[in-house]
Amino acid sequence: MMKRKTSLKKTLTLLLALCMTAALLAGCGSSGSNSSTTPAAGSSDSQPASAPAAEPAAEKEVTIALYRDGSIDTLDAATYNGPHVIYKMIYEGFVEDGGNGKILPQLATSWDISEDGKTYTFHLREGVKFSDGTDFNADAVIFNLKRWMNNDRHASLTSYKAESFEALDEHTVQIVFAESTYSILTELTYPRPNRFLAPSCVKDNGEVMGEFQWPVGTGQWMVEEYVPDETLVLVPNPYYWGDEPALDRIIFKIIPSGEARVLALESGEVDIIGGELLGKITSAGYTIVESDGIFDLYSASEMCAHYMNFSQENELFQDVRVRQAVNYAIDNDTMATTLLTGIGQAAKGLYNAETVPYVTLQNSPGYAYDLEKAKSLIAEAGLTDSNGDGFLDKNGTNYDLKLVITTEEFPEWAEVAQFIQASLAQIGLKVSISTVDTNAYTEIQMTTLDYDLIFQRTSSASWVPHNDMTIMFTQLSVAQGRARVWYDETLVENIWKALRSVDETERQEYYDLVFGQINDEALLTPLYYPIVTWAVNPQVVSSFEIGVNNYAPVDWTTLDVAS
Repeated sequence: MMKRKTSLKKTLTLLLALCMTAALLAGCGSSGSNSSTTPAAGSSDSQPASAPAAEPAAEKEVTIALYRDGSIDTLDAATYNGPHVIYKMIYEGFVEDGGNGKILPQLATSWDISEDGKTYTFHLREGVKFSDGTDFNADAVIFNLKRWMNNDRHASLTSYKAESFEALDEHTVQIVFAESTYSILTELTYPRPNRFLAPSCVKDNGEVMGEFQWPVGTGQWMVEEYVPDETLVLVPNPYYWGDEPALDRIIFKIIPSGEARVLALESGEVDIIGGELLGKITSAGYTIVESDGIFDLYSASEMCAHYMNFSQENELFQDVRVRQAVNYAIDNDTMATTLLTGIGQAAKGLYNAETVPYVTLQNSPGYAYDLEKAKSLIAEAGLTDSNGDGFLDKNGTNYDLKLVITTEEFPEWAEVAQFIQASLAQIGLKVSISTVDTNAYTEIQMTTLDYDLIFQRTSSASWVPHNDMTIMFTQLSVAQGRARVWYDETLVENIWKALRSVDETERQEYYDLVFGQINDEALLTPLYYPIVTWAVNPQVVSSFEIGVNNYAPVDWTTLDVAS
């Protein structure tokens, strides 16, 4: 973390001088006589001195830039409609991610697991209420489980399918999962879809699949105000069972542009910018706020990765040699040093072997930059420039590859895409960049898969690698039965063997097979591992602490205003 406070010191000095001047003026404001305005003790005019009425303390609030709308009117706990961060602030689950692989009690204070690993009995925290004052109990849990369990929309989760679930009493719930996997408890820490909303916030109270109205959870925060595409205001939940936050209000201001977020911080419109899932700081923005010298800068390594994947339906990429050529043609080291200063480091394999479990430099070595090797593989694949336009074709087919990106959430993707475009042009592949907004990107990424190439970000923290493997490589109903990245039966078989394995050594062996195949067959192109950065105005904010992961990016309990 770097801190520069030169300009702040000047500001404080000026404020102190103004205060001293005001005090002197107050002292000179008497009539010039030596008489006091306070009656002498014992005089007939003596009255009990009354203290001036104290002004109510100003409410403590902080404004934070958010790259996208909060989608509060559709922030159903059993959906994927809004920012991960907001889900976690409003809703809670059985358990929570404590970082470093720790699972912490949340709405369940304890749990029992059967010998076969399929039956989980959760003992619920007593005395908990939703933010509307209604009770959280076993009935509320069952209401929520009916809304997301056994729904194929959530098939990427190993915990989504249950043979049965029931309330044993008011504070005990038992779930018999269809699969026994090592990741069940971890998945139950996720921001969505396995958190609990109040049944009262679904239209026609008690109707499980009724129309969602408004987010009401048991979490530390609740919605006070929401203006679509402008602001989202959260205030403390008055019924919260846990620690009370220091702040009275958190204001999220919607600013899609990375450059505009930097300007908003400099102007005082917002007090905090940054975070992988709130509103990233670009490399250029990082340089600007660092040179300003008045903001506190924070950074932390991250478990996620950014990569480019191929359309499996594009005949060109069905040839492994073309996919390998693309990997060899991109110089990640140069890209990181020139475009990602302060915000990213060059990727080797899909995940960073230093931070992600089961990933090693042996099973995920990546591809060192080798332009000649890339050209050789392209030639082996039968691609030629038959018409002399500088770009390759095959059997009379010209390729103009559509690379889909979005820059609202990931502003650095604009420059990275241009770098990729230039790199692939060196081996004769023509790439056209298609920049779309967040909603269109999500539709393409998750449902239509309408691209030749697309930039994507892996999950993070407790999601990797297990849940990411199913999200990326298994066939999903939302994608019309296609895999989001690439489908291969052998790969999927080994993913599930790893997930079902109870022996660590055996599990590592299966993950070695999984990551080895992803690497050797170049099923995607790793690009970079992000560094999470924050810029904070210390004149407004105090006690800023980075949270346990991207989904809980800030310690919202300790965050406070400066004295």
